[in-house]
Amino acid sequence: MDVLLTRKEIRNHYLITGGHCRSVFSLRELAKFKWTKSVKRFFFLFNPKESPKSDIVKMAKSKNHTAHNQNKKAHRNKIQRPKTNKYHSLKGVDPKFRRNARYAAQGSTKAIREAKASA
Repeated sequence: MDVLLTRKEIRNHYLITGGHCRSVFSLRELAKFKWTKSVKRFFFLFNPKESPKSDIVKMAKSKNHTAHNQNKKAHRNKIQRPKTNKYHSLKGVDPKFRRNARYAAQGSTKAIREAKASA
């Protein structure tokens, strides 16, 4: 006696068991199945480890990337240059360099003051 399962029944068994189709059926029940091509493919779809490799043929991926609509989206709010500051931050700069720059600035202001005083 052949047991013919519909795709819907197999899918329901898959959903109930959380991805283990075979755990629902005993070996006797498995032996009774009428293995049509569509049932076999669908049944093993969720258990690739248990399926013979000839039954499942993965399709080639046809499209890897597209830039469709990205340019339009970017220009919707204008493309703006990043804002530049007059003096960029010295955060993360070598401490020795910063210390020296501070002393150099003090020296140059002192020299300017002296030049003004003498003139």
